[in-house]
Amino acid sequence: QAFGIHQVYLIGGDGTHRAAAKLSAELQRRNLPISVIGIPKTIDNDIGIIDRSFGFDSTVAEAVRAVRSAKVEASAAQSGVGIVKLMGRQSGFIAAHAACASRDADLCLIPEVPVVFDGKQGAIAHVARCIERQGHAVLVVAE
Repeated sequence: QAFGIHQVYLIGGDGTHRAAAKLSAELQRRNLPISVIGIPKTIDNDIGIIDRSFGFDSTVAEAVRAVRSAKVEASAAQSGVGIVKLMGRQSGFIAAHAACASRDADLCLIPEVPVVFDGKQGAIAHVARCIERQGHAVLVVAE
């Protein structure tokens, strides 16, 4: 207040916004007329109120390169399987977008969709069919 500050902007992810909430609560406790504004920044793009977060597009572009590289490596080996693990412990936006954009992924596993591994229609049988049909398979997995 001594410096004439009336607004504080914080740009970041979960930790930054937890700090913003604590700062806001402390400012309110002290009855200081300072607004705290949080601007989301996460490469995961997992914030429901925004279309795209900072860094998401460039993250997906790099992930696409990784998927394409995995295909090159998998197709160079007999019955090769390339597995690309991408960020996304709680949301699979990066993995899903990279798998679709690359057009090289045969299977994409994301936390939002339960996976059936066994059976004729399960993930294991699907990968086996891909290997039989094209000689290799590429899997994209959100961590």
